[in-house]
Amino acid sequence: MLVRIKYLNLPAFGIFTDRTIRFAPNHGLHIIYGRNEAGKSTLLSAISDALFGIPRNTPHAFLHKPSALRIVMGLKFADGTELDFVRRRGTKNTIHDAEGEPLPEDILVPYLAGLNRSDFEEMFGLDHLRLREGGQRLLEAGGEFSQSLFEAASGMRYLTEEMEKLEAAAVELYGPQARVRPVNLLAAEYREAQRAVEDAVLSVNAFKELEKRYLREQATLREIAAKLATGRAQEAKFNRIKRTKPLLTQLHTLQAELEALGTLPDLPADSAKRYQELKDNLRRVVQDNEKAEQEVKALQEKLKGLAIPQDLLDQEAAVTALFRGLDKYTESVENLPQLEYSIESAKQNASAQLKKLYPGAENLEEADQYRRPYSVVAAVEDLVDEYEEIEQALSRAQEQVGHRTEELQRTQRDLQDFGPIQDTGGLQRIVTKIQKKGDLEKQHQDKLLEIKQREEQLKSRLQRLPLWERTLEELSQAELPLESTVNGYIQEEKALRDELRILAKEIAELEQHETSLKGELKRLSVSGSVPSEEELASARKRRDYGWQLVRRSWLDKQPDEAGEKEFSPEKPLSDAYEESVSHADQIADELRRESDRVAQIQTLEAQLKNTADALHRKKEEQQNLLEQQAAFLERWRQVWAPLHITPLSPQEMEEWLGTAKSLIEDHAGLEKDKVAADKLYEQIESYRTELGEALEELGEPVHGSLSDLLERANEITAKTAERRGEYRRLTKAVSEQEDALEKAQTNLKSAEEQEKEWKERWTEAMHKIGLAASTTAKTAQGYLEELTKLFDLIKQLDEAQKVRDQQRKQIKDYESRVKEVAAQTTLAVDLDNIPQAVTALWKNLQEASKNLTRREEILEQIESQQDIIAELKREESRTADEIKGLMEAAKCTSQEELEDLLKRHSEAEELRTKIENTKEQLVLTGDGLSLSELEAEAENVDADSISGELATLEQELAELSKERDELNQAFGVTQKEYKEKVEGASAEAVEAAEKAQHTLARLATETERYIKLKMASAILRKAVERYREEHQDPVLKRAGEIFSALTEGSFTHLTADYDDKDNLVIRGVRDGEPVGVEGMSDGTQDQLYLALRLASIERYLEEKEPIPFIVDDVLINFDDHRSAAALRTLAELAEKTQVIMFTHHWSVVQMAQRELSEKGFALYLLGDEKVTEPASLEALASLGIS
Repeated sequence: MLVRIKYLNLPAFGIFTDRTIRFAPNHGLHIIYGRNEAGKSTLLSAISDALFGIPRNTPHAFLHKPSALRIVMGLKFADGTELDFVRRRGTKNTIHDAEGEPLPEDILVPYLAGLNRSDFEEMFGLDHLRLREGGQRLLEAGGEFSQSLFEAASGMRYLTEEMEKLEAAAVELYGPQARVRPVNLLAAEYREAQRAVEDAVLSVNAFKELEKRYLREQATLREIAAKLATGRAQEAKFNRIKRTKPLLTQLHTLQAELEALGTLPDLPADSAKRYQELKDNLRRVVQDNEKAEQEVKALQEKLKGLAIPQDLLDQEAAVTALFRGLDKYTESVENLPQLEYSIESAKQNASAQLKKLYPGAENLEEADQYRRPYSVVAAVEDLVDEYEEIEQALSRAQEQVGHRTEELQRTQRDLQDFGPIQDTGGLQRIVTKIQKKGDLEKQHQDKLLEIKQREEQLKSRLQRLPLWERTLEELSQAELPLESTVNGYIQEEKALRDELRILAKEIAELEQHETSLKGELKRLSVSGSVPSEEELASARKRRDYGWQLVRRSWLDKQPDEAGEKEFSPEKPLSDAYEESVSHADQIADELRRESDRVAQIQTLEAQLKNTADALHRKKEEQQNLLEQQAAFLERWRQVWAPLHITPLSPQEMEEWLGTAKSLIEDHAGLEKDKVAADKLYEQIESYRTELGEALEELGEPVHGSLSDLLERANEITAKTAERRGEYRRLTKAVSEQEDALEKAQTNLKSAEEQEKEWKERWTEAMHKIGLAASTTAKTAQGYLEELTKLFDLIKQLDEAQKVRDQQRKQIKDYESRVKEVAAQTTLAVDLDNIPQAVTALWKNLQEASKNLTRREEILEQIESQQDIIAELKREESRTADEIKGLMEAAKCTSQEELEDLLKRHSEAEELRTKIENTKEQLVLTGDGLSLSELEAEAENVDADSISGELATLEQELAELSKERDELNQAFGVTQKEYKEKVEGASAEAVEAAEKAQHTLARLATETERYIKLKMASAILRKAVERYREEHQDPVLKRAGEIFSALTEGSFTHLTADYDDKDNLVIRGVRDGEPVGVEGMSDGTQDQLYLALRLASIERYLEEKEPIPFIVDDVLINFDDHRSAAALRTLAELAEKTQVIMFTHHWSVVQMAQRELSEKGFALYLLGDEKVTEPASLEALASLGIS
């Protein structure tokens, strides 16, 4: 069996990636703390999924793919063995060892004592929701002992509902006295179906005459059918000849025309068409060839007019580069004078600036001696910047000291002039206490108005309540029937009404069936009376009696005169005897002739008798139900007799009862509200007196309502609070202003010291740049700016001279390249005007390039046209050869002869096509006959006589068809009668039998459902009772001890007791008195359920090996004392099995540290680390746990 979990590793599961928790081996209680969203629920799911498999629709595959989910777990078992395994999601091979080798899917089954996932989570898992539901279930079950004990031990919830559902489902299927339940209805339906089978069976006699008529009519029909077939075949032949005769004539004409064309050579069918195509193509080829030769001549003329200077084309790259640089050259030439002027101007400006700074300097070359190091200049600039800041800081500090001094003096004067403050603390407390109650006077007025309105409403509602003429107080004191009683009568009335409705329907159906049977009997009797078997027996009995009299008189010679006189009072014995014989034979003959009618009448009479019997039974049942209904109504009236009410129907009285109870409840509420209104008025007067006394102590007038006094009191307390706030503000302001003044004086001193230190550094800096120490910062800054300007001008001058020299060189180089390129060509250009020369070279180059491109295009066009001419020559030769071949095949010496021959050949092909089309039409319209058969059939037939013969034949066929239809109608009646009676097929009987079998099958299904439901309910109740019998004493005793600990002795123990209905229930004992579950608070109910659960687990551990118990935040609704008791109880359980407790309440961790210091526990803190180990002492200390 499973002892404990060593570790849980989540490589990929839920929000976790490579996350591990290692459980301390020397502790039984493990508390895992984590904030919300830290993953506690994911860890709970991981434990179940590791033990029982990851479900296919797991909600933990949102971060990792479903196929990538992995859980690693280490377990230790009771026999000392250990198992480390990996669980993955899948349908097979879902569990592996550490090396990745598959393990058997059921490897954990022996260690889990047969528990499945649901059992494990229900029995060994407990969270706040299940704990709360368990307490609620105890309350709803009224503490019923067996159920409560079983639910707590197994973790099963809603046990009562399950058993009630099973019983309700069974009752819905069958009830011994019910009529409208499925099983009852199906049983009645099956009985009716059986009676229908019996009623549908017909008696069968000999039907020789029917059989003769049947065979005779059948033979006649076959004879007529044969005549119709022969006639229709002849009709088809005549119609076929009528269709094919014209086509055959047309065929013969076409064949004669073809023969008249004579013998023709064997040429392809499209020879004429092909010859015309060749002739047209040859003409087109000749025309195209002439056009192409003209195009070549034109292109050659264009080629002669093109001039292309090759020497210029050889200099294309150089000319292109010169043309691209022309704009830059022109710009440089144009800018050069301006640049010379700028250089001269810059030189004059720089010299002027030098003389401005140093009047004795002669030229710019001397300027370098006046350059100052960058560090010196930067230091001076920094000092200039600091000077402005220091001067501003000093000015601000001086202003602040003056301002703060004036502000402090003003506030001190205001504080000295502030008067004393009243003590309104007592008044404020009274006002606060009253205001917490709200607007009491408005509440009182609203309450009185509401009471008045409700009194009027109740009075109006009472007047609308039918059947009641007395007061509302009398209604409140009346003993009304219970709702359950009225509901019982509603159900009983509904059942009676449903049964009467069903019976009325059945009676109506039976009466309709009876009327139908009587009508059928009457119809059969219209043909004349039919003697019955009783009449035949009576006639034969008279005949036999007459024979006895004749025999005594004639043979025995002992006549019976009295008997003869009785037998025939008027006629002689011999005549009377002959009449009796004749009469008996006549009846027998009639019975034989009317055997079918007799059989039908007998069957109908039997059915009529069965129907009458069934109708009588149903009417008796209806009468019984009507008597039951009358008795029911009398009992119903007696229920309401104490109220002196003649009740309406139960359904209507249910509504009446609801209305009456609503009136009673609202009346009781109204009386309570009246008492509350009186108490509220007394409270208002009490507060008014208390508030008035407080105002009198402050010297304030006391008059008006409570709200008036409150308003005055609020004004006083508000003014006092305002003065007290103003005093505190002034006091605080004096303190803050003194501090501000001190700070301003400190700042002023600091600014003065900074100014002194700056002056020292300034003197040193002025010496370095050659200025007097008395030079102001502004003057020194101006000097440095002018000096910087001088060297900027010199720098600009140097840069301008470099640009000028560079441009001069670029102009000279460009002109040299132009002259060099011009010398390489035969083109005459003006080199004195460089831009004009470059432009001329460029334009001539562009023209030469265009001519070169045009020449290449013309050459390509000439080559293309020459290719076309060659191809046309080849095409002309091929066409001429093909025409020559056609003439040879036709054995013609000229094209004219060929054309005549091809014309006759085309006519012959057209005739052959028409002949084939005519033959196809003949085949299509010839009803499958061959061409030779059609010609033979129509050979000696006169086409003009066909229409007359067809008309005669159609008239004969119409007469035969009419005769056949009339006979078919008569034969249909005979055939139906023959099949029903001779073959004995009774569709009604078969249908009734099938319906009976179908009903029986449905009845079996519903009965099986009923039996299963009853058995399931019985088995569940038996299991609960058996568990109670086996575990009642030890579990109840231990649960009582735990319950006492959890409630800190408020309850001493638990006991089993019987309630008013003799049901065994659980009660807690407090101060020696038993307290039912309904008398406990919600939290105490939860603790009772927890006690039963823990006691049951301990009982389980006494008989079986340990299973880890996992709880999740079950102490949410426990106060501190009971939470501590629950922790101690869990620690005791942890001595017997591993207990893993999840919580997100840090107070639970702190409480565990206080309460379990001796027993000890392991704490795990869920953070961002990959491996979670038991928290160390240092970690706990950092979190405030010693």
